[in-house]
Amino acid sequence: AQFDDFGVDKIHSLAPVSDVRPFTESDLRPRGNTPLVDAAYKMIRAVEGELKNRLDSPKVIVCFQTDGQENASREHTWAELSALVKEKTGEGWEFNFMGVELAAYEQAAKMGISSHNTISVEMADAADNRAKFRATGQAQQQYASGASANTIYAGSMRTGKDAGNYEAWQNMRRVHIPSPPPQPDAAFTPLSVASITKPRVTPVVKDFTL
Repeated sequence: AQFDDFGVDKIHSLAPVSDVRPFTESDLRPRGNTPLVDAAYKMIRAVEGELKNRLDSPKVIVCFQTDGQENASREHTWAELSALVKEKTGEGWEFNFMGVELAAYEQAAKMGISSHNTISVEMADAADNRAKFRATGQAQQQYASGASANTIYAGSMRTGKDAGNYEAWQNMRRVHIPSPPPQPDAAFTPLSVASITKPRVTPVVKDFTL
């Protein structure tokens, strides 16, 4: 799915990953603001609904990717979203978050997503974008195959500035620097993968595969 304040556009539903063609720049057109909380909440509920129609019990991965920070949600709150992520994590779902620079870790934490499942992207660096999408694919492939128990990003995947951002966030947590309080308004086969993305000016996801 793809989202902004114009709505959440479903791109694929119940499609085997092998049938999903790689994204191109023409698929991702930047527009509007970033209702991250609303879009994430709706996506999780949509995946939940799809799973009710299945007879098996697939592994579930939900991946969020955004080029900005929450600035336009009106229907749901950070508290609601965090509670939902916690509920689904308890049911065995895996969550990944890809955001911009150090802010990625703050946004993911407010969602209830572990920093170990979060990775930051350098905004204007196409090579770094490709590397981070590739790392996400690798983490999810390893989980899908049973080679890993989760979709945590290995240290070797934290290239570029992300290694420093990750360490900076760990240090902030160790010295107990609080995050800003939540603001009130502020795909599918044996492995079920849901991905939701906020288009950016220079999308470079055409070589991202699962």
